[in-house]
Amino acid sequence: MGDSGHNEASRSEYVQKQATAEEIQEAIMRKMDIRKKKAGNISKIKGNQETSDRVYGRYWT
Repeated sequence: MGDSGHNEASRSEYVQKQATAEEIQEAIMRKMDIRKKKAGNISKIKGNQETSDRVYGRYWT
C-alpha cells in the first residue's frame, strides 16, 4: 500500500525528464514574463521580447 505513493512520485519524475527543450524554453519565458510584469516595466517587456526570443533561439535550436 505504501509503495503506490512512491511509484507515483517516481513516475512523475520520469515524465518530467521527458520534457522537450521547447517546453523548458516556454517555462523559462513564462517565468521571465511573470517577473517583468511584477516589476511593472510594461514598455520594457515589449521591447525586450524580440531580443530574448533571438537569444533563446540561439541556445535552444
